[in-house]
Amino acid sequence: MVDDDDLVTSLPLRGLTNEIAKPIIEAGQAAGEVRRDVAADEILDWLLETAFSIPRHHHDEQTVRRRLRLFVRPPLVHN
Repeated sequence: MVDDDDLVTSLPLRGLTNEIAKPIIEAGQAAGEVRRDVAADEILDWLLETAFSIPRHHHDEQTVRRRLRLFVRPPLVHN
């Protein structure tokens, strides 16, 4: 069995995340919409860890979306 930490740091998953999400985060940073004081790689690691921890709690979709809006989005978005 693979634990979540191994999955989050696995090369295929991390490579795919870099390919898809990293340019979006970097574009947001360049536009001043995403924090610049945290490296894109660190943001991606944190997002992956968070995404894999949510299903452990068996929340319904509405609860998951609410928590992402409340706790994931605000630290990333520059006000």
